[in-house]
Amino acid sequence: MKVALLYTKQSRSEKDLGKMISHLEGILAETEGVEVESIELDDASLPLYSTYSHLIYCGFDHLTLACLHLAMSTTDPETTRLTLYDEPGASVERELNALLFRGVDQRRMPANSVTRLTFSWSHRDILAICKQDVLRYGDGPESTGKSASSGSAKPTSRGSKGGSRARKVADTRAAQARERDGRAEGGDGAKEIADL
Repeated sequence: MKVALLYTKQSRSEKDLGKMISHLEGILAETEGVEVESIELDDASLPLYSTYSHLIYCGFDHLTLACLHLAMSTTDPETTRLTLYDEPGASVERELNALLFRGVDQRRMPANSVTRLTFSWSHRDILAICKQDVLRYGDGPESTGKSASSGSAKPTSRGSKGGSRARKVADTRAAQARERDGRAEGGDGAKEIADL
């Protein structure tokens, strides 16, 4: 599975975010089945997004957000997963979601825009997603035709013999009524309280 770690020079130069990017890059490089490629974004050339199963945008600035919106517009939600990775407390999740919802409400953006983008500040979350994708889809969307971006995998089809697995109940007698506590109905318990 091919993963692209995308960032600008400005994002990589930030003290804490730069450390987070390097750490995530190292962990993904050590993960079996994951091929990670670090790409520094610039306005002169853009990567070919369709060659990656997972695009991870690190930090945000004008160029990062422009490339993120371009990826949302040009990639298939079924084959490419999108994540915006940033420092704790620095995420633009609320503001970006508000923009996406408004675009969908005004029919200027597709409805899947609001559910496509994942926000994360933990390398563990991204690592878990990548491992899950490797287990589920192997080498990537090219081999399966589907990606984990929607999060819903179709169940494997089984023969018609095993289609209905509803449990059959042999005993059709009515269930016995439960005895009620006298206190709940205002019996002896209510009298005892009144006597106090």
